[in-house]
Amino acid sequence: MTHTVQEQTQLRHEPNLVRLPVLVGLVLGLVVLVGGSFLLMDRVFVYLAAQPAPAQAPTQLRAAIDPVPPVPRLQVKPRQDLQSLRTAEEARLGQYGWINREAGRVHIPIEQAMDVVAQKGLPKWAETAEAGRTPEELAP
Repeated sequence: MTHTVQEQTQLRHEPNLVRLPVLVGLVLGLVVLVGGSFLLMDRVFVYLAAQPAPAQAPTQLRAAIDPVPPVPRLQVKPRQDLQSLRTAEEARLGQYGWINREAGRVHIPIEQAMDVVAQKGLPKWAETAEAGRTPEELAP
């Protein structure tokens, strides 16, 4: 886009809005502040390192420390614990056992349970809930 000579003389640049001395002063102030913080922290660490370490914790603090952490405790061997849990679950799912001996309720191996469900279908739980009876009450 071209301007005429008259338009060019009327065009002016904006004045410089950044004051260089103020900007330099802010940067130097920031450098001094950060450097002073580092020096102060260094002196604090030197002072703390020169202090003798206590031979043992104070008696009140030692009395408050429980040698066994409170529940829940972290697992020491989580992979071994998971493996033993899965082994126990597989053993329970693969064998017969009592659920309630007095009521005569047992659990059967999961493969056999899947065969029974495939042959007979799922119980009508929605109908039993409408009748006010739970599936446990209907189980033989």
